[in-house]
Amino acid sequence: MNIGQNGLEGSRRPWREGDTITDDPGLKQLLQTLWTMVQGPALIDSYDVFLDLRIVTSFDLVFGGKAGRVFLVDMINAFLPSNVDSINSLTKIQQPKGSSSGKQGHKFDFCFEDDLGRLIVIDMQKTFLNNYQKQIEKELNNVTNAWLQQTSAKNQRNDFPVIGLSIVDFLVGGQPTGNCIKVADDNDDQLQVLDMTKGEPLLLLTELKKIETEAEDLYDTKEMFLFLLANLGRIGEVPNIFNTEYYLPLFDLARFADRNKEEKARYEQAVYDQVVLEDRAQKFPIELFKYGLKDSFTRDVEETGNKRKIQEFTCGRLYVYSHLTIEEIADIVELSEDEVKAIIKAEGMKLISKN
Repeated sequence: MNIGQNGLEGSRRPWREGDTITDDPGLKQLLQTLWTMVQGPALIDSYDVFLDLRIVTSFDLVFGGKAGRVFLVDMINAFLPSNVDSINSLTKIQQPKGSSSGKQGHKFDFCFEDDLGRLIVIDMQKTFLNNYQKQIEKELNNVTNAWLQQTSAKNQRNDFPVIGLSIVDFLVGGQPTGNCIKVADDNDDQLQVLDMTKGEPLLLLTELKKIETEAEDLYDTKEMFLFLLANLGRIGEVPNIFNTEYYLPLFDLARFADRNKEEKARYEQAVYDQVVLEDRAQKFPIELFKYGLKDSFTRDVEETGNKRKIQEFTCGRLYVYSHLTIEEIADIVELSEDEVKAIIKAEGMKLISKN
């Protein structure tokens, strides 16, 4: 394959200075092939249609401006439990200084202050982040302490001073604690167990892999926004259910062709980086999955101090919900294969071959 002044072999026209990545048909086809290998539907096709909201750059392009901020407010409100005050407006700010998360180098992707003086943080992560739920809860607690110190004079609210929206493809390991709402699970029972103690953060955890509803089956604002987060970059036209006066401006904001040259270049670079990242992850998906489970198991044991209980729980969960073999499960929970089999039988489960 030759890349030079004449562009990629097979291109319909030579590459010219100032072209964006997708102006070179040969490179576009190459990237589309790479993406198909690691993701399934070709994201590159969406260059001519809509931006993928799972990418931080495009999320900012759509929701970061004044027009898009209106939709961001509505989206977060749709995810909030009914007993938490709604947001009316958002002002983009820097992450509060003094939070240990900031000192350690982890920064949330977006930070806003709402009209009620609450800090709204948004964090977006990819598939293979290990033990993500516990990490984000820890970071939220850190930034909450810093925010309360920074705003103690004006923040006298009795509900959550900090609200975190986590957007992640899918989770590996970890169990939510504290005030955590799994948005995609649609579990209304969780709304009754929220601790309204002053000073505690609220985490809205959105796992995009669980969003499998077809566009025509969407029934409320929450489902509409979840669908867009998970699928906007992979649909070629506006679904009929979104063909309304309210939603069409959002699709216009996300239309690739309507972005300026600099914005297109930023998005294309972000997509290219993600293609490379996904390609690397695809080579070791099982290893990453098992590593995340091992990390989660170790942390659970450290936090509870009850290794046997965690071993039994993890064995049962992995045996039912994963394709791991008995040998692989035994390695994760630090038991022999016979001990794992005994736990599974004691739980009343039938042993089957997963090889």
